[in-house]
Amino acid sequence: ISLDYLHGRAGQCLILPFIVTRGVSYGEDILLGDKGLIRDYPYLPFADDAIMEFAKYYYGEREYPDAERLYRRVVNEYPRQEWAELARFQLSESIYRQIRGADYEEELPLKAEASYRRYLDENPRGQHAEESRGRLRELADMQGQSYLNKANFYLRESQIAAARMYLRIVLERYTTAPAAEEARELLKQVDGMEARG
Repeated sequence: ISLDYLHGRAGQCLILPFIVTRGVSYGEDILLGDKGLIRDYPYLPFADDAIMEFAKYYYGEREYPDAERLYRRVVNEYPRQEWAELARFQLSESIYRQIRGADYEEELPLKAEASYRRYLDENPRGQHAEESRGRLRELADMQGQSYLNKANFYLRESQIAAARMYLRIVLERYTTAPAAEEARELLKQVDGMEARG
């Protein structure tokens, strides 16, 4: 019944004509809510399958916070089941897809980076290992550029010490990011400005 709500088939169910106006969230609540079947019986054979179905639905609908919540549940509650590797990768993707840009937020890129690293620690040759490495490179480029932007801001504001701190972050943490070359040049300029006095 719950999956019928998820896939929009509840209206075809003759025994439930009085609740056909309810949708996906109701279907999720039947299985995963406070009084849901899986909450009461978390080790049912289909429990992880059902959670994955809802997670995939939310991901497909670009409702990434809900997808993240459910993929995290599979990862935490069913770490040895068949879905473990895919759930770990999709958890990382769900976090990554919420990032609007590193200039807007620092927490999500770091959270996504940690999640991809965890995937690779658990699955170094996994099906999504190369994609995860690619995402880590993208995140490094994004974060390196963000710190470089902050350094440039502080340079414009003549706050040399703050600019130097952000430039060093780029050079220490994101050495292979495109922003690193510009950070090296800016750091030379900062050193020159301080030497002149």
